[in-house]
Amino acid sequence: MPNRSEYHSFLLRLWRVNRENPWRISLTRVGGEEQYTFSRLEEMMEFLDAQVVEESQQEEGGLQQKTSLETC
Repeated sequence: MPNRSEYHSFLLRLWRVNRENPWRISLTRVGGEEQYTFSRLEEMMEFLDAQVVEESQQEEGGLQQKTSLETC
């Protein structure tokens, strides 16, 4: 398996209490206890994009190399 900077694995959960309530979103890092919650899909995608960008910048010595995640 690639090292942590080259591989991310999250368990995605989506739920809502009833049809009148909005969907809730959580990501839990597999193999860790880190959990992140979001109220909108856009927030989750921004978080994931930031994870990739941050590591790309660290690997390139802080250069502005952006790898963007595209929604399917």
